[in-house]
Amino acid sequence: MSKKTNPVIYRLGINKIWKTEFFEKKNHELPLYIFKDLEIKSYIERILQNNEILLHDYRQHYNNSTLNLYISYFVTPEFVLTRKDVPKKVIFRNANEQQKTIKKIIQTNPYYFSNSINKKLNNSSISNLKTEGVFDQIFKVLNLFINDRLIININFYCINKNLYFLKPTKKKTFLSLQKFKNTFFFKEGIELLFYIVYNKHSANLLAKFIAFQFKKVKRHKFLLSFIKQALILLLNSNLTRLKGMKITIKGRLNGVPRAKSKIILIGDIPVQSISIKIDYAQTVVHNSNGSYGIKVWLVEK
Repeated sequence: MSKKTNPVIYRLGINKIWKTEFFEKKNHELPLYIFKDLEIKSYIERILQNNEILLHDYRQHYNNSTLNLYISYFVTPEFVLTRKDVPKKVIFRNANEQQKTIKKIIQTNPYYFSNSINKKLNNSSISNLKTEGVFDQIFKVLNLFINDRLIININFYCINKNLYFLKPTKKKTFLSLQKFKNTFFFKEGIELLFYIVYNKHSANLLAKFIAFQFKKVKRHKFLLSFIKQALILLLNSNLTRLKGMKITIKGRLNGVPRAKSKIILIGDIPVQSISIKIDYAQTVVHNSNGSYGIKVWLVEK
């Protein structure tokens, strides 16, 4: 688990699996499958990031007739705040007017799904509307990319949806981190760090969260101190599924003239043990001060 080596490579086939699986019939098909995999993954990451959604985990499986995708994601508060123009109460004269109004709302609010629209529109009777918005756009673009030759099956999973039992533990963590309560990343950060500690394969989500905040925050070291203190508290709780973690960030932290590296070490981090389950992710973020490299190692139980 050195600084320049991806630790997942050595663990494939031991305690890690390939996130992309396909079976090529001829040798010259291998570059084509790899190209499609990289293009699809980069597009999904880009479209989710543009809509303030962070990608948690991504898996892809090919066969002769179908393309199977598994996408887990974290919805940030910025995504929820974009729902502005949906009316609270609507009175319709007839069914045609009702259908036209619902279609207009879907077009102007692509983040709203049919179930939430039916609740907002005063017990609307139309329940056969297809899911519109971000995920519908993904389906359309993938169909164009593969020229409608494959059947696309996508399994979407929102990780911050049904974990309500974490709320009592959140209150204790709130009390111990009061000095960060006036920052805009406090509530979002606490919620996301809870899900990172509780769910496996969360290294990519933590790296994306740090990169997402580095674009908005100028006091980078203050943000990193918040992340470190919160993770120390969470790793000592009973809900954690991690033994330890390592975060390395290189760049002009706080806008200083020269680039420096910041290393955060929490818990037990074995360096040479191949049998240990390690999740790794890296990303690059750009802002007005330059570029920052972010690397995350998570040691799972």
